Amino acid sequence: SECSCQSIMSKRMQKSTALLVVFSSAASSSKLRGDIHDTEGTLIADRVERSGKDYTRASGNGWCAGAGARRYGQMICAGAKIMCDEDNACVAYACNHHDLAPVAVLYTSTECTTDCNETAYLSNPQLITKAVHTGDSGWAEATCHVAYGSAGPPWPYSCEGGYMNSSTAIYSAAWQLHGSASNQAECKAMCENNANCAAWKGNASNWSFCYTTELPFARTQSGWPAGYTGAIKCTTRCPFVVSETELGDPAGDSGSPWTLQPATSRKHCEGQCAADPTCVAYKGAKDTGCLLTPNQECTDFTCYLTPAYANTTAAWEADGPNWSGAYKTC
Repeated sequence: SECSCQSIMSKRMQKSTALLVVFSSAASSSKLRGDIHDTEGTLIADRVERSGKDYTRASGNGWCAGAGARRYGQMICAGAKIMCDEDNACVAYACNHHDLAPVAVLYTSTECTTDCNETAYLSNPQLITKAVHTGDSGWAEATCHVAYGSAGPPWPYSCEGGYMNSSTAIYSAAWQLHGSASNQAECKAMCENNANCAAWKGNASNWSFCYTTELPFARTQSGWPAGYTGAIKCTTRCPFVVSETELGDPAGDSGSPWTLQPATSRKHCEGQCAADPTCVAYKGAKDTGCLLTPNQECTDFTCYLTPAYANTTAAWEADGPNWSGAYKTC
């Protein structure tokens, strides 16, 4: 009945408010470390010095996109994390970081109140890949934290739909034209319907210029011709081994196979190599010389990918702080 529902909600609100009061008063204790920042420099107050699930912050800001079954509570981030820790069904939480009017979402089937039939992500948290918001209700600064489990977080470079968009042009000596395509979905389908297809490209102004290619192909450092875009069919995920010594050019005089690709972080660089069936290794560092935009202050990551390399005994070069690289093991 309406009365009983109001009673239940009242009890839940009392429980949530109690959590808010408890964790707000505990913020100055040794349990909470509110001065920790995540890798993007955003202050997060949900790091708790206690054992629990291993959470990874999803990219972006807002609630957890793609997640279904959930319940809400008035609590700070630390309270949401502890409640998710103690709930075996909980795979993620989102919180808005507002000390005076905090709201959190627990993505769980336990005491679910919203979209309770949408449970696919509960058994596969990798379906949660980012946070989103609509710019209102104070969620523009909120964060989504996912306990991905033993599978680990999804690739940092998106392979949504099985394809990775290539920010630079792809070269192939065997592009095949498909003049019957009339939009991007139809162009992509030309590749999807061919088990041997490895990449596609097309002209957004005229999709009759749609091409697919099998292996081999090569990513270049050049931008796409005007109007063109393209994507690579993602390969099976393969572990990387960090190399203790320089990864050099393979023997021969055909020139260096390493190509410079736009990247914002080491994970971004590694993710591009992971998804690319032609890439076997990557190397780079935070860029001090800004190779992609010379004479400008640089905040990006210098990222080199290669289809071939040679192990050396030389120490890593000093082209930037923490310059290093890794190679695939399969």
